[in-house]
Amino acid sequence: MLGSLLKNTSFVSKDKVALIFEGREITYGELNRRANEIAQGLSSLGVRKGDRVAILSRNSTQFVEALFGTIKLGGIFVPLNFRLTVEEILYQITDCMPRIFIFENEFVRHPAAIRKKWTPEELALITTETPLEKDHLSYEEFFRDRVGDEPEVELGLEDPFMIMYTSGTTGHPKGVVSTYQKSFFHTLNMLLCKDLNSNDISLIALPLFHTFGMNSLLIPGLCRGMTLVLHKNFEARRILECIAQYHVTDFAGVPMMLEELLRVPDFSSYDLSSIRIISTAAQSIPRWVLEEFLRRGLTVAQGFGITEFPAIYYLEKRDVIRKLGSVGLPQLIGDFKIVGNNFQEVGPGEVGEIICRGPQVMKEYWKRPEETQKVFREGWYLTGDLARKDEEGYVYIVDRKKDMFISGGENIYPAEIEKVLTSHPGIAEAAVIGVKDEKWGEVGKAFVVRKEDSRIAEEEVLKFCRDKLASYKIPRQIIFLQQLPKTATGKVKKFELNDIMGS
Repeated sequence: MLGSLLKNTSFVSKDKVALIFEGREITYGELNRRANEIAQGLSSLGVRKGDRVAILSRNSTQFVEALFGTIKLGGIFVPLNFRLTVEEILYQITDCMPRIFIFENEFVRHPAAIRKKWTPEELALITTETPLEKDHLSYEEFFRDRVGDEPEVELGLEDPFMIMYTSGTTGHPKGVVSTYQKSFFHTLNMLLCKDLNSNDISLIALPLFHTFGMNSLLIPGLCRGMTLVLHKNFEARRILECIAQYHVTDFAGVPMMLEELLRVPDFSSYDLSSIRIISTAAQSIPRWVLEEFLRRGLTVAQGFGITEFPAIYYLEKRDVIRKLGSVGLPQLIGDFKIVGNNFQEVGPGEVGEIICRGPQVMKEYWKRPEETQKVFREGWYLTGDLARKDEEGYVYIVDRKKDMFISGGENIYPAEIEKVLTSHPGIAEAAVIGVKDEKWGEVGKAFVVRKEDSRIAEEEVLKFCRDKLASYKIPRQIIFLQQLPKTATGKVKKFELNDIMGS
């Protein structure tokens, strides 16, 4: 189990630096001792195997300590997205019903709202800073100087250790339940595909409440005995400084983060020669970003995964330009197919849904047996993502299955239209949905956000589309918005577009 892996790593590499956070170095021995102290403290508050421990915090050593302290007890760790509103956090808290809620003081509004649901006797509120209310426990004071013995809890591969909530682009977020088996095989996939070893130094600026930061960076890095440079927030210049200072070899970020690095005025002056792996995921990366990094001798590898099945495809560095736009080939562990409506595998160039099976699939959606049943068929997990592969087997994501609509018998993929719209110099963002039409069944409606200095009008947008899209793909209406409704992780809530516009 993960707690045992940390314990064993601390035996082998007791004095090796595990974490560097805000200039402070924490060895594997210290991290394991602190995790044991956290576990003992949580136990004194009544946490037992299967109980949930929620945390609302930016990246920090306390976050990592709380994670391993929880799982050493057999508890279920629930990392919450600090970008969410009070109402959204309250929904997730009432959904998972934690016994412990750890939070930073800047998020004190959330426990204030939670108190209306539970009394302090039923839910322990622990602040990582100075307590603001009399019923708040101080993290540092409560967990300090406890007996650091290893907890003795029997755990199996099928036992859950984490609930991570989805973005909620199609409604309420769902709690994805991860088991130790899921984490172990995903970690193995990450270490193999990126060829990581204990000498690597990884910089983590991605939020740990997200599967990319938590499951693809933090846990694999600590299990491999690497040194992790942890950042509370993403600040482009500070990231470049730390890469040079600590001789970072492994860095990962979403495309927006990579763009921000390139926009630092004196980017070329930073010594990035230690970097051997830069990886990205979550969305497609612009060609100019790849080319700019290549010009500086750095190659960006790309991957594709989801919270329910974190590692699906991976595009290695050598194929980045040759297979631009692809998310790569199947990962080493697991079975992956692209199938049509008849559940048969489609041929090269044909669009189908990605399905997968393997030990790294989620256990279930928390307290949602019907929704869990919907996404499994004959042992395969249905991702809901549409894709095609080329003659060599390289996969290209097309769109979400729920977003596709049919117009006059033709399948329309909004992502294709959105890509064309955002290629216009006057358009910052775009989202396309299908709306009912008496003649065609459905037609496209586009929601567009202009760039600050743009005055582009509907007719100009439609003319731009006519030059780049088949006539049946062109939206029948363009709606201009100040901003698109989004989740806290930046994904567009298309169901709100339907509701707002009465479509």
